[in-house]
Amino acid sequence: MQNKHVHFTNPNENIKIDFLQMGVHKTPALHKWGPMVRDFFLIHFVISGTGQLNIYGNLYKPRGGDCFMIRPTDLVEYVSDSDDPWEYCWLGFCGQDAAKVAELSGFPEWSPVIRPLYFDEIIEEFKDIDNAILLANDDIGIVMCQSIMWRVLLYLMKGISISEQLKHREMASPLKRDYVWQAIHFIESSYNKPINITHLAEMLSVDRNYLCRIFKKETGTSIKKFLIRYRLGVAATKIRLSKKTFKEIASEIGFEDSLYFSRLFKRQYGVSPSEYRDKP
Repeated sequence: MQNKHVHFTNPNENIKIDFLQMGVHKTPALHKWGPMVRDFFLIHFVISGTGQLNIYGNLYKPRGGDCFMIRPTDLVEYVSDSDDPWEYCWLGFCGQDAAKVAELSGFPEWSPVIRPLYFDEIIEEFKDIDNAILLANDDIGIVMCQSIMWRVLLYLMKGISISEQLKHREMASPLKRDYVWQAIHFIESSYNKPINITHLAEMLSVDRNYLCRIFKKETGTSIKKFLIRYRLGVAATKIRLSKKTFKEIASEIGFEDSLYFSRLFKRQYGVSPSEYRDKP
């Protein structure tokens, strides 16, 4: 497949799922992206080759037949192998239900790499990209891109193996998972305000300790750490895309103390906010 892509620059965050971009890329040896933070969900489907994916210091090596998910606010770096570089297709999307769709597609919070059952069918869908590119400026092109996106996502959802479904059921009942999703949704919509875990538990009508326990079991992290990581991810995007002062950004994401924000940011990303803004 030849290198090609289509990007939409004005996403609608107020709808359930909105298409942003897709493409095909045969990367050169040691092709590198990052370290950077996205503000949308991005899935890569590795057709061939291999490379290294680094998310928050955790290393993965997706190869042909794998796909990997980059989530909003994740600090990510990835590089193609020197001898056998990646060729991949990618799909980017956002929206109110994007996180839930990502999880339903087989990507739990703790697993950025999966091996989908319907991989060949997914790659086949990307062959419609030529027509989508030709019509990208027309309404029919937008509909075509949305259609490709949904067909790809449906193949991912369809391909979750029985063993994976059983594993998810064992990890938490639907009710427990719903509590966790409600907590995450509340954090994502209210991260810039003071969030009290006891108050959050009361809103969900569950015991505070119970909520903390099932949240950590589902996500692999505590509510407090999840909130801090989410806030810092939003901050990283703001630092890259705006010229606001770090004090202003800290205030916008819920930190009254800008020095405390800077310490947390450096602990999370390994550089200060000013160094992060100046990175190429």
